[in-house]
Amino acid sequence: MIFFKRKKQYEWDGCWETDYHFSEFHPRKEIVIRFIDQLSDSYTPSKAQIQAVSYLINNQEAIYNAICHYMINRKAQLCEMYDRLLPELNTIAAVKKHIKINAIVISTTLQNKIAHIGYLGSCSWDANQGIACYLHKQEVLYIATPNQLLAHMQNTTSNTIVATSDAIPKQYTPHHIYNLKPSQEAANNAYYYLLIERSFNQQFIAHFEEGDIATETRTSYTDMSFLQTACAYNNEILVDYILSHKPVDTTGCIKSAAYNLNLSVLKKLIAYGVDINEKDEISKEYLIEHIIGAITKLSQQNASKNQLKKGITILKWAIKNNTKPIHTIKHSKKLAALDTACTNMSIKNTVREVLLTSL
Repeated sequence: MIFFKRKKQYEWDGCWETDYHFSEFHPRKEIVIRFIDQLSDSYTPSKAQIQAVSYLINNQEAIYNAICHYMINRKAQLCEMYDRLLPELNTIAAVKKHIKINAIVISTTLQNKIAHIGYLGSCSWDANQGIACYLHKQEVLYIATPNQLLAHMQNTTSNTIVATSDAIPKQYTPHHIYNLKPSQEAANNAYYYLLIERSFNQQFIAHFEEGDIATETRTSYTDMSFLQTACAYNNEILVDYILSHKPVDTTGCIKSAAYNLNLSVLKKLIAYGVDINEKDEISKEYLIEHIIGAITKLSQQNASKNQLKKGITILKWAIKNNTKPIHTIKHSKKLAALDTACTNMSIKNTVREVLLTSL
């Protein structure tokens, strides 16, 4: 009588990153499985991803051997890839002495109803980069470093928060068992900011009025406040609305408004009490330098004469309102290129002339 070994079916444990014991890869140690998830209304991995893990569980030795065969046959490619000589990799046993699979990433890309899998590991010849293989079942599609492979797998996953830039963003409700999957959580973190960016002002204000958010609310989507986001996206309606609710944190708002050369918003911020001479925490620059940076960008983009003149007008306004430090930037390398752009367009006062006149 012939007995057939019953195939195991993987059962998802509700975690998008979990540990599992693959005896072929590590006899005594569990290794990480991570499911790449795709933004959708589904709260679980796809059937193709579950099938891929089930296939892996039942074919570990064959898959590991396929990876080893691939490396044996492409040793020259590996030497070129790592720019060094490799140890002898003539047999499966020899390869297994030099590589270890430490993590498994399940792609959203599928073929014949089974997802592709990335196998990430270490190798004896490059402890820093390691090695990774991308397979469909037992077919090795290509070999790379773990960072390269992860970048490829993320880039081939359609995980945009919303389909188009003018569409209203979606807010996801947690599942009663599984809560939110990673992409849904990321979408929720972006939700209020995208309302600002895309000028869905009524929806933003409704959330504010209902107490879902406040002026100082933050999410992991960005370090920016709602006010700074409104300044960055020229959303003056929400700039006015948020200022009317007395925000405490106005950090970065001057910079964002200056980069947009939005004089109207700059004036509103100064009227509210924002320091015109606020020094940016990251770039260590002042308002006048932000304005010059914005004018520089315009000149590099071959902006029109009127756009450059607008920038110079705002620069004059900033100087008139006692911004500083003019003396520290009058010899800036940026100014030479700006002078050329202004001269070529026959603009009467170049940026340098405006600065020197103010000294």
